[in-house]
Amino acid sequence: MANEYVVAKTTGTPRSLEVIRLDASRIAVFWSADRNVYYAVINNKGVPMSRPVQIVQPSVHPIAPKTWWHSKHQLVLDAVSLSPVRVSDNLVALAMLCHQNKGAAQVATALVDMKNSTVRWVTQTGQTGLFAKTVSATFLDDTLLVGWQDSFTPKQSIALSAVDIETGETLTRTHIDAQTAAYGPKLARNGNRALVLWTEVDGHQKTVRLYSAPIGRDLKRSQRHLVDTLELFDAAADLTPYGSGFAALYRDDRDEDHTEEFYFTVLDPTGRRTQPAARISRADGPQGPRLSSGNSLLFSSAVRSYNNNYLVGFNRFDSAGTKTGGEFQVYADKCDFIRAGLASNGDNAILVYGENADAGGRILAATISCSAK
Repeated sequence: MANEYVVAKTTGTPRSLEVIRLDASRIAVFWSADRNVYYAVINNKGVPMSRPVQIVQPSVHPIAPKTWWHSKHQLVLDAVSLSPVRVSDNLVALAMLCHQNKGAAQVATALVDMKNSTVRWVTQTGQTGLFAKTVSATFLDDTLLVGWQDSFTPKQSIALSAVDIETGETLTRTHIDAQTAAYGPKLARNGNRALVLWTEVDGHQKTVRLYSAPIGRDLKRSQRHLVDTLELFDAAADLTPYGSGFAALYRDDRDEDHTEEFYFTVLDPTGRRTQPAARISRADGPQGPRLSSGNSLLFSSAVRSYNNNYLVGFNRFDSAGTKTGGEFQVYADKCDFIRAGLASNGDNAILVYGENADAGGRILAATISCSAK
């Protein structure tokens, strides 16, 4: 592990943290803390290239003035989940699941101009309850696809919206049909194909099934596939392009030790699982694992417990899920690391993690040098 750099300092505990690559030399870090959402740009060594910038509603909305929420109240960007999506080298679409003052949650989306440090638009995309924990987005054919758990429906369904990337206008909405409660989702794109991953809970049979299905810009889904059968309701899955298909991580407790682990598998372009799931490591922290692919290996980061503290566990493994070496762990004596994001740079990984300390928190970044040996 190389030098550790401070990306930002927070007064309170960071609530969410995500990392995406903008181009070959720049990585965007998004986080929420102190009831606001921020971003900064770092390089491949983790060195900050910008100061933190706060996401705010633009005072002028020349493209689509009617897309702002009808209540005309300022949205509180107290985000418990973030999902940034690269649109171009300098444009990032951002989905945010935000708790509000009135005890509900809103799904907001924004288009961020990273070059000019401005927000082109922010709009309300959906509503849900406080029990929803995750929002996920991807970008397909000039359309932003956004998904979240709708806890307002009787059986907790998965809501999906298609958003025009130029204006923020919602083009269409739908739900994933399920006879039982649904959790998730996670969306990702590889080329001109997009996939959605979610779980359905059968209370009568006491089973949880993890499903995948291709999804189009019109939100229509093709045949779904059973990826795995789980013990946990919420798999906290991550999904990334890999080869012509996708690589996936998800949490489970199938060994019945009352501690969540996470598992790895590969999906074909239609979402069908191509190999058995492989256990990677423990992932019992407040956030699910994250996945990134390097030149020869895949990398994962997971917040996990150890001796009544939270630390970040980093692993590297091949396409079969066979780990190379032991788990590299990042920890501190006087604080917990409670959020972690990950990006790859060839055979190196850039790890970004958020700490919770009595005197406030920090967003930190460092590189980890890896090789296949």
